[in-house]
Amino acid sequence: QEKHVVRSPFHSVELPNESLPSIVFRRAAKWSHLDSIECGITGRKNTYGGVINRALRWGTVINKLLPPFVTLPGQRNIVYFSPNCPEFPVVFYGTQAVGATITCMNHTYTIAEVSRELNDCDASAMVADPKYEQILLSAFQNLKKTTSSFHHRPLGLRQHKPARGY
Repeated sequence: QEKHVVRSPFHSVELPNESLPSIVFRRAAKWSHLDSIECGITGRKNTYGGVINRALRWGTVINKLLPPFVTLPGQRNIVYFSPNCPEFPVVFYGTQAVGATITCMNHTYTIAEVSRELNDCDASAMVADPKYEQILLSAFQNLKKTTSSFHHRPLGLRQHKPARGY
């Protein structure tokens, strides 16, 4: 046995040869007319088909904002800063579907904590609940960085003014 290698007592798992969004979209398409997510507070709902459609549209926005063949690797980093809501799978899977990286931040982070994480992930764009956008803007100001900002609204996203850190 190899030194410092721990073997699982369970059988090996076959890993799929496709991306997570591809798997989720393919499997979820069977139930496209059924509700996939619901906000327990507001009652807003989204169907599986709606999530897939909106995620692919969000991916198109990312590709226009940060073109994959023009932007250097590692420069398509999207920050998501919001409490749990029905827009999360749209942003999460849409970002991954186009090969960009998503960093999800806890909306209870302080400005200092957000600044450290933004510095570490080198964010290219941010998606935030409007209630928490000021925290992100303050964190970017601490870092003296500029990025594109998007508010998510019920079951949709809209571009906001560029967030300028200086």
